[in-house]
Amino acid sequence: MILKYIVKENDINKTINEIIKQEFDLSNRLFSKLIKNKNIFVNNKNIDTRLRTNLGDKITIDLNYNEDNSNIVSKQMDLDIVYEDEEMLIINKPSGIAIHPSIRHYEDSIASGIKYYFESIGIHKKIRPVNRLDLNTSGLVIFAKNEYVQENLIKQMQTKTFTKEYLTIVTGVLENKTGIIDKPIARKEGSIIERCVSETGQRAITEYEVIRKVTSSHVQVALQPHESKKLNLVALEKSDDFSYAIREVSNNGKIISQACNDCKAKSATEKYSLVKCKLLTGRTHQIRVHFAYIGHPLLGDSLYGKKSDLIEGQALHCYKLKFLHPVTSKEMVIKCDLSKKLNNILTNCIDV
Repeated sequence: MILKYIVKENDINKTINEIIKQEFDLSNRLFSKLIKNKNIFVNNKNIDTRLRTNLGDKITIDLNYNEDNSNIVSKQMDLDIVYEDEEMLIINKPSGIAIHPSIRHYEDSIASGIKYYFESIGIHKKIRPVNRLDLNTSGLVIFAKNEYVQENLIKQMQTKTFTKEYLTIVTGVLENKTGIIDKPIARKEGSIIERCVSETGQRAITEYEVIRKVTSSHVQVALQPHESKKLNLVALEKSDDFSYAIREVSNNGKIISQACNDCKAKSATEKYSLVKCKLLTGRTHQIRVHFAYIGHPLLGDSLYGKKSDLIEGQALHCYKLKFLHPVTSKEMVIKCDLSKKLNNILTNCIDV
């Protein structure tokens, strides 16, 4: 990627340094790096950036240099690419996979798949995710293809130009269709992971809108003495006190027809809400903490609520990103469909 600028009349007598800072808003760190590595040119010549410019001078910044990314293991993955151009790659991350490598996920993080893909198209850069999702959260993640794009998008997050919207299934039925949760969030004392609402925390604001209210039933079936199995119920037909015809839905959404004779069953009904959330701030675990605080933890969130047989991990999906393109300044709205895991849950629920 090469940034270009033609010196205009109102730029005359300004130094190259002044024009670059004015037009590209580079951080001091990146600017110093580009000067040191001689990646800044005027009329195709590498010159002292303290010099003044002339009308019509062509300033170019070459960002196509290679970087050391040996800290990431390259691994081929089936990436769900939603959008790509010269500046960025946006993927739809599945739940259950980490973005960054760690001791537990050294060779199977999304970063490994991105490195392999970048190498296949001739890009040898550090892996730079712009927004981050938890291990069990699915949805859109942007990977910048160079430092300039990463810096630009992070600045947009800080100035609220960059917005993120999520879809989540929370337990229970929310009283209000729309609302704003404005509660500060801090690290929970004694934990390096868990957060909580605390007056000593940073301000956190979540807008929400209830999209759908549903009910899901399950039955606890005694198949044999001392043996039981919980089934996600689609239909339960009672023929007598001890005989049931059951249609079961497994966690992956597959319907299994099953007859159960001479067994006893106890049914239960649970209510959930599909909620659209817009983050006005970007605190760690913000949506999870806020909805747990108001008594509606996310379905399957074992950290702030409880586990669920319907899904592994929290039912949370980043479905929409809105920002200005770092090079063209065009408004970008990127969307992806609801994840299969969440969609399967809703498919097998009934509206209330």
